[in-house]
Amino acid sequence: MFGDAFGGRGTLLTIPTQFRFLEQRSYLLGNPNEQGNAKLFFVSGSPLQISPVNGNEVLIGGLPLKLSNMLLFVQTPPDSVRRGTYAIQQSPEITKFITANFVGAGQIARFNSSTNLTFIEAQSRLGLGQVTEIYDFFNRIPGSTLFLPSPSGGGVVGRTKIADDNSPLPRDRFIFNYDYFNNASLGSGIDVSRISLGVEKTFLDQQASVELRIPFASTLDSTSTADGMTGRATEFGNIHVTLKALLYSTRSVFLTAGLGFSLPTAADTRVRLSDGTDMVRIRNQSLLVTPYFSALYAPDDRLFAQLWMAWNFDTNGNATDVNFDFGGLRQVGRVNDQTLAQIDTQLGYWVYRAADPSARLQGIAPFVELHYNGTVGRADVLSAGGFQIGTQGSLNELNLTLGATAQIGTNFLLSTGLVVPLRDNFDRSFDYQLGVRGTLFFGPTARSREAASRVSSF
Repeated sequence: MFGDAFGGRGTLLTIPTQFRFLEQRSYLLGNPNEQGNAKLFFVSGSPLQISPVNGNEVLIGGLPLKLSNMLLFVQTPPDSVRRGTYAIQQSPEITKFITANFVGAGQIARFNSSTNLTFIEAQSRLGLGQVTEIYDFFNRIPGSTLFLPSPSGGGVVGRTKIADDNSPLPRDRFIFNYDYFNNASLGSGIDVSRISLGVEKTFLDQQASVELRIPFASTLDSTSTADGMTGRATEFGNIHVTLKALLYSTRSVFLTAGLGFSLPTAADTRVRLSDGTDMVRIRNQSLLVTPYFSALYAPDDRLFAQLWMAWNFDTNGNATDVNFDFGGLRQVGRVNDQTLAQIDTQLGYWVYRAADPSARLQGIAPFVELHYNGTVGRADVLSAGGFQIGTQGSLNELNLTLGATAQIGTNFLLSTGLVVPLRDNFDRSFDYQLGVRGTLFFGPTARSREAASRVSSF
């Protein structure tokens, strides 16, 4: 089957506007400016002007500030300058940052044990000839909102879906899958090329099997840049293990149940500044458990139909670290993926069967598939220090697949498929998907290939 949910539902990260302290050994001391020259000088040496806005606010460097007991923060010069004396009042945004990191308002305080700071006294007035040299100790980092892939869902590589390239019948086979996702839901409109290699081995006289899949992809880098461009990388995904057991079988009906496990082997999801400073890390720690049920109906050696139903549970969540004050990452909680319900159906027909058993092409079967992926329950939203991680709402994705499979020789199946979303906006994981599936049978399955090949295309 095709019709991947890619990574399921990602998460939104909201980063607040922050003030980053620059470790400069400078003092807020010096001589007043010359009479009639109301300039502020800071570390870079660029002069900025003071301009009144009203009786209680002063415009400094084009940024309205209402300050009390704190350092002035300036950026770009205003267009015009007026003369006068103006009160300095409080700015809640900067006050919150200052009080969280400094002590001793109105006097020299120490920060990071190597830097000195003086606050302007409350209700100080800036008058002509009364302004001392003031140094700007802060970088202002604008807030932003980023869409992050969940590491539980395979991160930037995507989720391994149990129904994908599978059959309700336990089989001995080697697996090769390739998928191209156009405009995948990674927040950057990036295309993803993914390869998944695996093996399935039967036991208990072909009544059960265990399967291992190892995915990797050319995709978006798992480390995003909050204030710049994020590049591409080759990323390793979450290894997936599936257990399968045949519960009931007749000549035309086969019922199977099992359990899938997604192991946290993909990279953590990180957000950094362009200078390399870590801001957020979502650690890939989740163990996803997926119980499922599947059925195969094959009334003859031509027609076949499959049904898969699965529920994907995040058992333990991912620890989430945030850098509030540029003092390093600190854990603020855990984020759990929403439970994901998956329903997959397939209908196919062998339109060609070779009469000669030695022919290279033994059969061709076109098929059509319908895939539903939907979240169950509320999403986790983690808020801490102005940062917010999580997305409200739900995912209800519906995909249609058209494709064909060919039997080449005795023990090889080659399938191709085109997947198109039937819904828009947030209820889609990509614009379209192209896939190739290769299956090479071995062991007991290869020896009984005649029965296996004529009941399922996969």
